[in-house]
Amino acid sequence: MKTLKIGLVMIVLACGITTLSVQAASFNCSREITQVEKMICDNPKLSKLDEDLDQLFGDILRESIKKRLFFHMFKGQQSQWEREERNACADAACLKAAYTARIGHLRKVLATMDGPAPLLPPRIDDGPCLKPDIDWRNYEWVLIRDGGKASCQDMLAYLKSRPKDAPPPVCAEERLPPNDNWTRPKGEEVTGKQLDELLAQMPTSFLRGLLIGNADTSLKITRTDITRDGIPETLLSLNFKPKDCQYPIRCAVNRPDQPWHGTVALGGGERQVLLPMDEAGKRIDWNHRALTHGIVTSLNLSEGELVYYRGEPYWLSTMSWCQYNADTYDDDRLVESARDTNNHHNRSFTLGPVVTSHSKGGYDPSNFNEVNWVIAQDDPYYGGTCYFGYFHRDHLKIDPPIKLDLSK
Repeated sequence: MKTLKIGLVMIVLACGITTLSVQAASFNCSREITQVEKMICDNPKLSKLDEDLDQLFGDILRESIKKRLFFHMFKGQQSQWEREERNACADAACLKAAYTARIGHLRKVLATMDGPAPLLPPRIDDGPCLKPDIDWRNYEWVLIRDGGKASCQDMLAYLKSRPKDAPPPVCAEERLPPNDNWTRPKGEEVTGKQLDELLAQMPTSFLRGLLIGNADTSLKITRTDITRDGIPETLLSLNFKPKDCQYPIRCAVNRPDQPWHGTVALGGGERQVLLPMDEAGKRIDWNHRALTHGIVTSLNLSEGELVYYRGEPYWLSTMSWCQYNADTYDDDRLVESARDTNNHHNRSFTLGPVVTSHSKGGYDPSNFNEVNWVIAQDDPYYGGTCYFGYFHRDHLKIDPPIKLDLSK
């Protein structure tokens, strides 16, 4: 067994693992900062309060993961406090009072999390369920971009074989075609003392960067050959499972003040974050080359899950679909992050082969000391990522997707 030689771009961004000369606990004093943050950085007492608050908030996030208690609500409440209370201060005295009050409140929250009535943030009411006005029989799956892999055609055949009145597959049990070609890596769930030890290794900055939403979180240790050299790597898999993956299908957006009121918006779904571990599966390898030499690319292993097609690793992204976008091709209404820059058709999800790269370029399965990251992307050797779209048939007749030439 070998130590995993990979990392994820999102982890680098979330953790901010760099060498810093000046650092408050919750933000980097050497970057461009606000006037309030400058006051904190310049005042040792305020910096210590910021450090104490950061540690306390991290403890609450770790407990919320363990007990599956509304992680996203704690994150939202803390961001609101920073925005509305901390950042409203004009002097050190105000900041000291704000920090002291916030620390006192979070200590009470942490003290109650082991009890029968934890002091949780106020729940956000989504409003009454609004029955969607949509006929799924009018929509059709399209392979916008063919990555040249049999896996793409297998996935498309599955999508087209689903009942015509069925909505897009959002829940995990529906995402993979029901044949022997597709598998998910197995893992051993982390519990008890081991869970405490691994959560303690995660800095607050990393936890705050997790896009969990209203989901249950579990940790698993997986040994799987993601790098395809015949030797399994040890991964820590953080798995986020929505409490109700069918809710956005049953209930349309209930926002009368917005133009997309009444539309169906599908997003999220079950997803993972993968962390490299040491060979024994005891510690997260934060010092791995890929975490300290992050490279920003157009597509990274986040917002999705690791799957295998005939033994080859692929990254299956989460579903991202909105009736508002699928019924119109007005570019102003498309979400930039969900668009193919070469094609104005919104993609609903992607499927890409997992490729390892290193500092010298290319793929070398015999030398992982130089591996910088593992990523799903277009690659001349392995073929490209395929894009799947789900559109109204009337619009497909008027404006069919552009077939991109991957040979150029």
